Amino acid sequence: VDTARSDAMIVLSINETLHEITMTSILRDSYVTIPGYGQQRINHAYQMGGEALLIQTIEENFKLGIDYYASVDFFSFMDIIDCVGGVEITVQPEEVEWINAYVAELNNILGSPEGDQYISAAGTMTLSGKQALAYSRIRYVGTDFARTERQRTVLNALIGKLKSANPVQLFRVVNTVLPDVNTDIDDPAMTMMMFKAVFYLGYDIQEFRVPMDGTWWNEDANGQEVLGIDFAANIAGLKSTIYG
Repeated sequence: VDTARSDAMIVLSINETLHEITMTSILRDSYVTIPGYGQQRINHAYQMGGEALLIQTIEENFKLGIDYYASVDFFSFMDIIDCVGGVEITVQPEEVEWINAYVAELNNILGSPEGDQYISAAGTMTLSGKQALAYSRIRYVGTDFARTERQRTVLNALIGKLKSANPVQLFRVVNTVLPDVNTDIDDPAMTMMMFKAVFYLGYDIQEFRVPMDGTWWNEDANGQEVLGIDFAANIAGLKSTIYG
């Protein structure tokens, strides 16, 4: 909902010079300065001021320029995955019970039958929108660091599905999912992105996250466990990774 914290934050960078796309996860427990509110977990910024405040927070703390945003809720996320026929994911044995637990929660919210879309075993399979959302939400196998990796895995699989699409199919997918997406990309910019999408889908994709290994520590902030960050190291790592 509009007043919720942001559950997943990924900065998507398209480098037309190096022909690279970089997906950078920002861990939601990162302890940052939110303009006007002081130090807080970064996922509170969305709750306090929506996309605008979250963008300002990222820009000021990590020295990045954010051109556009696109936000979806859980239900939109499921619709987008289902629109492309699901995504192929390799599910580990220890992830099965958690996927089914989150699916059960969604079934209860949606009024779906008990046990609907449970998975029975680990392995490589095509996950529906509901199952992919459940997979993306797991944080009790490998903590939040592994959780952000799962989110990038799903996006990678989604991009992989689109790589075989022709321009007409891409336009059809975009027109189908856009009503589920809240974005400030205007029509001319969106049209230009769509024309370039065929080329973008051929770019190499690299994954990144902040804070980087060795640049964070657990910290107590008024009784809440947060991630303290070496901002100088992470800013340097971001610039090196995104710009080459």
